[in-house]
Amino acid sequence: MRITAYNVTDVSSRTTDEQGILAGYSGRILLVMSVGTLSIMAGRLVISPLLPSIIDDLSMTTFQAGVALSLMWGLTASLQYFSGRFADELSRKTVLLTGLLIAALGLTLLSTANSYPLFLVATATIGASAGIYPVAAYVQTSDLFRERRGAAFGVLSASMDTGGAIAPVFAIAVLSLLTWRFAFFPIFVLVVLVMALLHVWNRESYVVERPALNVRETGSRIFGRAGTRRILFAAGLVAFTWQGMASFLPTFLQVDKGFSPTVASAVFTGLFVVGAMARPLTGRLGDRYGYLRVSTLTALLGASGLAVLLLADSLPLAVVSTAMFGAGIAGFWPTTLTMITQVFPDESLGGDFGASRMAYVGIGSIGPAYIGYVAGELSYTAAFVGLIGCLLLSATVIFWELRVGSGG
Repeated sequence: MRITAYNVTDVSSRTTDEQGILAGYSGRILLVMSVGTLSIMAGRLVISPLLPSIIDDLSMTTFQAGVALSLMWGLTASLQYFSGRFADELSRKTVLLTGLLIAALGLTLLSTANSYPLFLVATATIGASAGIYPVAAYVQTSDLFRERRGAAFGVLSASMDTGGAIAPVFAIAVLSLLTWRFAFFPIFVLVVLVMALLHVWNRESYVVERPALNVRETGSRIFGRAGTRRILFAAGLVAFTWQGMASFLPTFLQVDKGFSPTVASAVFTGLFVVGAMARPLTGRLGDRYGYLRVSTLTALLGASGLAVLLLADSLPLAVVSTAMFGAGIAGFWPTTLTMITQVFPDESLGGDFGASRMAYVGIGSIGPAYIGYVAGELSYTAAFVGLIGCLLLSATVIFWELRVGSGG
């Protein structure tokens, strides 16, 4: 039955759970890949708390800023499949180092951008790095942790939230002392360090040749199953919500809620701190109780948190509701990504997973442009109301898959 593809409930095969998951060669590679993921995510998300200053400095409109961020997320989406295919046909190490190299270039461009066109190029470059690196990291993790994939994905995914938590700290420190451009330098240093460690520690070889893309076969595997299509659609709705919120939450807190830039950045940091704790937990819960169930509940938790945030009239309530939203959105991904990877054969896992990410991240990349447009025409609050609907629809789709797949 289809549900068995999404639920792994044989707890006996996971008696050690996360114990020792960072030990040995596998754990060392997972750790350094997680730091790389953290760095690339910080490079993208540090833009959000800096955005009001960037808008003023480069004389951008809110919609222009949204377009730039949608371009960044769009490049992230469009390169996912190619990254996965290259990881299958070449080597994981080759793709990982390529993504980090492009990230270093993007961070350099961001720190020197002095006009809107240059800012577009810089955001596109950092977006490209995020399209190349994470797929290879997830596939490498899948190779290394076949029996504890949900928990390992939780660790890797948590690094995304850790990067998001670090980004506002950089932003607050930089804006209090220097200009916004200096926020990218510490992240650049971290990217270079990860490049060096992966080059030395990863046992794979570098492979450079022209790979076969096999687009038709990949599309058939991904979109040929109704269940997979539903899961990808649900993931796209959550990605749409996440990318819109991650791009404009600090600005929303300043403009619509009246918080200072420092307070808004601190709340933004809390979003990722909570997410970093939630991801490993939901990964373990999914391994034990079923991925569809956990994904449904996390989507509902995210919708509830966002609804409370829009109604919040005090800082404590804004903090609590943001934490709810962060736990729900972040906790959604380990279980959902595990569901996606389980239905693909090992020999094409990279390309299939990359194409899947291209689909749902592509849907999500429209989020910042949507927020920028609606906020410019109405308000950020009005724009965020639509995101609540996206999360509720996502939860409904996954719950439907749970009922259909279990025969209920």
